[in-house]
Amino acid sequence: MKSMTKGALAIGIGAAMLLGGGGTLATWNAAADVAPGTITAGDLNLGTTKTGTWSTAAGAPIDIATYRAVPGDVLVFTQDINVTLTGDQLKAKLEMSNVAAVNKFTGSAMPTVTYTQNGKAVDPALLTKDNSGVITAKGTFIFNPKTEGRADANMTLALNKVGFTLTQVVS
Repeated sequence: MKSMTKGALAIGIGAAMLLGGGGTLATWNAAADVAPGTITAGDLNLGTTKTGTWSTAAGAPIDIATYRAVPGDVLVFTQDINVTLTGDQLKAKLEMSNVAAVNKFTGSAMPTVTYTQNGKAVDPALLTKDNSGVITAKGTFIFNPKTEGRADANMTLALNKVGFTLTQVVS
């Protein structure tokens, strides 16, 4: 064989051995770091800055410590609540809590509660970050107008632990 053929054959056998025999061939590669940013948690909180007020259904202020309710009275408790809802997809529910009072009035219902913000009605079951700020809660207590005789005279409705709960809604 000619030396050129022998050389070509040797190169071919060497290349075949490298490819099939576990040798390596260099290939290009590259790597790069990226900075995807920082994830920051939102916030869900509530609080009050002042004591709530009591009034009659007509809006006349009353001192609940000295007011004596009679059958048919409608009393309204108004409380401003500072609500913090920070989160792009945050949804929350606001409700009056611990209303299971020691109710000694016959047939009197627990309060119905309405919520407003900036004078507009708010759905307390679906609050979002747009509702951050002051929400006004009004709990209306109706004392049974059909109470007869002396039933419920000198009885009480103890509302010592009424509060508000703000709970995240996961959808």
